[in-house]
Amino acid sequence: MFLKKQVIRRGQHVYTYYRLVESYRDTDGKVRHQTIRYLGRLDDEAAAAVRRQLREGSLDYGPIDSPQTIVSHSEPHPHRPPAVPGSLPLLWRPVSFTTIRFDTPAKSEWMVADRDTLLMIGKGSARVTIRGHAADMDAQQILFCPEGAGFHIGNAGHEPLELFHLVLQEIPTDADYPLATTTSAKLAAWPSFLPAGGKGDWSESAVILHIQSPAEIRRLCGELNTYDEHSVHQPLQMLRFYRNFYELLHLLCMETEGTVQNDHLTFEQMIQYVQTHYRENLRRDELARQMGVTPEHFSRLFRSYKGCSFSTYLSRVRLNQARLDFQLSQTSTDMIARRCGYSDVHYFSRKFKQQFGLPPSQYRTSLKQYAACDIPLTSMLLYLGIKPAAGYLNLNMLRLWQEHFWPLSSAEAGGSSSEAQETKPYLQLSDLENLPTPSSEWIQTIQPDLLFAYEDHPNIEQLNEYVPVQQLALEHYNWREQWLWLAERVQRQHQAQAWLQSWDTRLEVARQDIQSWLSRRETVGIYKIVAEKVYVYGNLRSMGGPLIYDGLGCEAPESVQQQIIRKGLLNIEVPLPQLDHYAADHMIVIHYPVEHQNRELRQTSPSVMNSSWWNQLPAVQAGKVYMMDPHIFYGFDPFSQELQLDRWLQCLASYLP
Repeated sequence: MFLKKQVIRRGQHVYTYYRLVESYRDTDGKVRHQTIRYLGRLDDEAAAAVRRQLREGSLDYGPIDSPQTIVSHSEPHPHRPPAVPGSLPLLWRPVSFTTIRFDTPAKSEWMVADRDTLLMIGKGSARVTIRGHAADMDAQQILFCPEGAGFHIGNAGHEPLELFHLVLQEIPTDADYPLATTTSAKLAAWPSFLPAGGKGDWSESAVILHIQSPAEIRRLCGELNTYDEHSVHQPLQMLRFYRNFYELLHLLCMETEGTVQNDHLTFEQMIQYVQTHYRENLRRDELARQMGVTPEHFSRLFRSYKGCSFSTYLSRVRLNQARLDFQLSQTSTDMIARRCGYSDVHYFSRKFKQQFGLPPSQYRTSLKQYAACDIPLTSMLLYLGIKPAAGYLNLNMLRLWQEHFWPLSSAEAGGSSSEAQETKPYLQLSDLENLPTPSSEWIQTIQPDLLFAYEDHPNIEQLNEYVPVQQLALEHYNWREQWLWLAERVQRQHQAQAWLQSWDTRLEVARQDIQSWLSRRETVGIYKIVAEKVYVYGNLRSMGGPLIYDGLGCEAPESVQQQIIRKGLLNIEVPLPQLDHYAADHMIVIHYPVEHQNRELRQTSPSVMNSSWWNQLPAVQAGKVYMMDPHIFYGFDPFSQELQLDRWLQCLASYLP
């Protein structure tokens, strides 16, 4: 082990850093240097003391006696292999979370990380220079800077740049070694904007890593940004802070993971690697070697699994990502080409036109085809004035759409172009009753411009090979956030915001209309009956909870507040003998008949409503049970909520003056 000195000169400033380094041999027998610990800035006397202690074998791995020392927080491991570029350590604790703002484009600022640091973009775009190599960084990227490393950063656009600045401290435990990257340095991905085989290992330099869920990362950063020094004295707030922190860390680690865990890649691991590292210069022979097969066998194997050659598949992945970038950003064609693995923008443009029929410049403003894999997302598209090319709609809701004569222009029917002139007066029932579903076969044939789905949708990885997919974590976004998330991706932000404003006004009027009833503080419960089981709902998503509890301010039973709403649960199943614990003055009941029942049985009341436990409930005895249409109360899209509001106000009409 020895002490290594690093001198960095930036203009008139000189930065000197020290770290402890030891030698080891990698799997190929080559001598490598492994950074054991960053010591930070040391004066000459402190550095001499460290060297003396190293010679004497008396170095204490605790703090070194220097006021400028930055002490590492991990014990040395003599056989630990080098970290792999493109992946993040897993065990950290937060030190600080702040925001940095650059109002206008200005000269870049030189920054040195005192500890491991993550920078994530909240707004705008950044220009980052690492070791003399400049790159633009947007919301789909993060910057990881290890302790002691430096970089230049500035505003790359004309809008203000807001950065989330998260400082980390590695947890000092031997348990981190099994979780760290241990194999496949051969497939380690040095970021594409840095020179391959650059001097030193990645731990000496900041790196830019790509992410797939920028909106979710911004949401978690926004949550972390709400805490201040007063939160330290509030245990529950700190627990939420750490929950959000580790959720963010887990998401970043999952999305930037660039390694495999076996000596040889399986085919599935290789495909995952290609989907993660498509920006790089991937070669068939190298991937074949990592799988332990010959290049010829690799080609045969690939075609048998995917039905196409490796080069065709890689091109499809790259071009689909480019198609997504053109829709969701204003990034230049040249930048998108480079980000998607094409060094020649002219070649990229030709490939793009061959695949999609239009050059990139025309594709940006062309009509887009959208598809949705879930009923709420399909309904949101319709309410935004966009008829999806494929989607899911409840047939019973089609009649209600027809009754409301929703207007739809021909431009909106196809997508987002403002150049279309022809206008259709109404969205007729015949336009939707034959709406195809986005099956794998349909996706492969039509290849729409964008497919929307919730994260738990099956086969989404397979669909992602043929069409850009935007996934949404249902548990992490309330209905308003989902509405705005979708609107942003189809260029309908103005319409979405306008509807929210009008909806809030309508809710305020409704609250004033029922204020005399609300002042009685009578409770309202929401109960779903399916397969003779009773589920009690809170204020999340389905069954009208967001409208009843959050929108109108109706009061939930105390047990519902404690056991469901405050715990962040969607619902809980309640056995009949315990249903009285969740009793309310008013009961909203949604019955879902069993699908295979005949028509007569489906129209009868469920047997649970004829039981003694049900009949002894106060609302049942008082005649304050309201049977709601299950199709209307299933969704939480704007149209469903408007219908839910109408139905609920009709139920309350008899209690109003």
